[in-house]
Amino acid sequence: MTVSSSVVSRVHIIADCKNLPSLPVFKMRPFLQLVVHALLAFNLVFAADLAHDVPARYYSMSPYSSYLDGRFAQPERLSNFERHEILGRTVRRFLSAMKEIKVTVWLAHEALLGWHWGQKILPWDTDIDVHIHYNDLRFLAAYHNMTIYKDWTSAEYLLDINPNFRERRRMKDPDNFIDARWIDMTTGLFVDITAVSDVQRDSENGVQYLLAKDGHNYRKDAVMPLNLSTFEMEEVYVPRDASAILAHEYGEDSLERTLFQGLVEPALNKLYLTNAHPSIRYKFDPDANRWEAIETVSRHLLWLTTYCQWLLLDRIVIVIS
Repeated sequence: MTVSSSVVSRVHIIADCKNLPSLPVFKMRPFLQLVVHALLAFNLVFAADLAHDVPARYYSMSPYSSYLDGRFAQPERLSNFERHEILGRTVRRFLSAMKEIKVTVWLAHEALLGWHWGQKILPWDTDIDVHIHYNDLRFLAAYHNMTIYKDWTSAEYLLDINPNFRERRRMKDPDNFIDARWIDMTTGLFVDITAVSDVQRDSENGVQYLLAKDGHNYRKDAVMPLNLSTFEMEEVYVPRDASAILAHEYGEDSLERTLFQGLVEPALNKLYLTNAHPSIRYKFDPDANRWEAIETVSRHLLWLTTYCQWLLLDRIVIVIS
């Protein structure tokens, strides 16, 4: 029988507990001393778990951008237009591939927000997020892991399942909360795939939840049954009550606000400045059913604008001309 190193370390630690010295600060009763020794032993075991059991991060980040897979990223910076076009064909090929092998996926996070605003990728988005059920993730890992797919342009995509996906507790595996990736092997752009599992949190009322390893959780009746829709001209599923999920994650304002400044989160007014010198303001055009770039703002002016918004809690509108 093979014994892992973490088990061996536990055996040694527990064996050494009887040799722990008495604490010299004050004289303790035997029971209290036993409790203190037990706590010390628990801390040592926990430290051994951290030393032996925590896996390293599987998906490497690129030095050029955290939104590129480090194995395939290129030093040449993609323009906003190029990134948007590549993400579009990447997610279209992903959705068609999952349909071919009969795996159900649905949109999540900013991809779901993009679906709300015209069923397209948001022009400032840098990756795509989807959910699948844990049972489908196990199926992908067993039969389709490390498969390379091609599209009509001869671009190649890698379906790469994180080997640590079976550990569902993020505290035990904090660096591997992405369960799988669909990666464009030319640029390193990707679709992040996170699985959800059924959990029962409200046993009295029988409410079930879907829990992802990254900490996101949803009422199951807000997600299921899924609704069939389209995204980037490809069929896709979305949660049954997508508006409620988006309002909870991004705020009610994210469903109504039609002006997006630079890389400011629509609901939270958080500024994420990139290495690009200009930043772009977008306005939603209801007639064209898409976001349109309306002007370019210098980085310094963006900093000033965002700082003023933060000071005044967004109670004034700063007009940039």
